[in-house]
Amino acid sequence: YTYGTEANQIGALAQNVEGLFPELVVEDDKGYKQVNYTGLQLYAFEAIKELSAKVQELFDWKSKKDIKIAELEQRIAALERSANVANAISSNQDETPASQSVSDKEFTLEITVLGNNPAQVELGATYSDLGATATNPDGGDLSITTLVDGVEVENIELDTTVDTTYAIEYRVTYEGQEAVATREVIVGEGSQENGVDIEVQKEVDTEENEQLPEEDVQEEAIDDDNIEAQLESSDPGKGQSQPTEGEEASLI
Repeated sequence: YTYGTEANQIGALAQNVEGLFPELVVEDDKGYKQVNYTGLQLYAFEAIKELSAKVQELFDWKSKKDIKIAELEQRIAALERSANVANAISSNQDETPASQSVSDKEFTLEITVLGNNPAQVELGATYSDLGATATNPDGGDLSITTLVDGVEVENIELDTTVDTTYAIEYRVTYEGQEAVATREVIVGEGSQENGVDIEVQKEVDTEENEQLPEEDVQEEAIDDDNIEAQLESSDPGKGQSQPTEGEEASLI
């Protein structure tokens, strides 16, 4: 404000001070109000002291709360550790020992053959084996040994250029148990008994005999008669006539 001079002045409004400290405001004969700044300084000093005390009190309160919060956090962490230990102990008690897993669960080792069984393959086609699977009691995959016609192999490669039949064996061993599964792979018409079935061979022989010319059949019959005659001649008791009663008397 400006009062009696052109320079700006700083001060408190008498009306604002009068509401709080009426004893610090005086009014002159012209009706102008003035503030007793000397007395106001004393009030201001006391106010600063009170504020400082309150600030310190708040600071101390916050420090105590921080300490309390830290203690609570430590207690919570300790309780969490105790709970984790208790859960771990309970989990271990519920689990079945590994040494008893097979017998207690009465586990039966089995092999699952994937794909067709028997498998039919056309001549000249490429055969891709889908393999087999076997799992332990915990569901883990087991290693399977593969054999083709009794020979252990790493990769299954079959010759499909001829009619034949292959036997693919899958073997697995676990905890003293062994399981075997077999897949039959038929290439073309397949084969039995090293490529020739006994019953089929008999039928083929019969068909061949039926297809022989009549002369060859007769020759075979004559040969059979000759063989019988030779057998009779070689037997002393056969091929000779019995003597009559008169011949027997003359011989005596």
